Amino acid sequence: MTAGSKVLFIGDPAQLPPVGESLSPALSEQWLREHYHLHCASFELTEIQRQVRGSAILEQATAIRNAIAEQKFNAISDQSPGVIGVTAAEGIRQVLSSYQRRGQGSSVMVTYSNARALDHNRAGREQLWGNDQLPVQQGEQLLVNKNAPLHGLSNGDLVKVNRVLGAGESRRIIMRGVSEPVWLSFSSYSRLDWGRSPEPAYVSAEPGQKASGSENDDTDWQRFAFNPGQEPLYELHLRLRDTWRQQGIEIISIEHLSYCQRYTLCRGDYTAVVQQRGCDAGCGI
Repeated sequence: MTAGSKVLFIGDPAQLPPVGESLSPALSEQWLREHYHLHCASFELTEIQRQVRGSAILEQATAIRNAIAEQKFNAISDQSPGVIGVTAAEGIRQVLSSYQRRGQGSSVMVTYSNARALDHNRAGREQLWGNDQLPVQQGEQLLVNKNAPLHGLSNGDLVKVNRVLGAGESRRIIMRGVSEPVWLSFSSYSRLDWGRSPEPAYVSAEPGQKASGSENDDTDWQRFAFNPGQEPLYELHLRLRDTWRQQGIEIISIEHLSYCQRYTLCRGDYTAVVQQRGCDAGCGI
């Protein structure tokens, strides 16, 4: 950003300020002037655009906003048209009923704390699946809590689980210089259909000589920096590459580590990392 650039801060003064703050600094002319010597101009939009006039939600939200501006407490009334007072249990039942009848996004339950949201989610999963401790289930609705641009997802998006892979494997690893053990989780993958193994494009060379092959040498040898002595690994690489290509998967890069070959793969807008272990008594992914 160059000197003299203009910065535009946009926010809602009625929303909660940052944790530990009594106001939102980016929306305070006085705070920006005192801390950064910035001269600001502020404007507030007051016309509601996203709710139909006469809406019970708009009526209650306006009452809360006015109470915040006047610095006084406010209570939501269940006597207004369109507002019905229910218990938490009845609210969960109605949300689940709407979800089962009309699908994802048909109803939303809003709570005042993360702990209460967790309690309500557990109660809903208990009614849907019979056990709130089950892992993610097919057909379950999830809320994205972190931006994932590679997958086209943003914080706050709602997604539906179409398929659940196997439980995978978890291992507890003790690492040098780390006080607490580290848990590593490995997802399970469906078995690959190897098909017929192609002949390796490169053959062994004498010590100190570069490996070479036929006139149709495969460029992956140089592209991914294979070295003489790695011919068995390279043969396996060709089998992996051809099998993945049949499924529309391309190899972006390979890391030759001391204990494995780490592949970065892509298909369309998606990327993944897999590791291929050893090649002496058998190879695995």
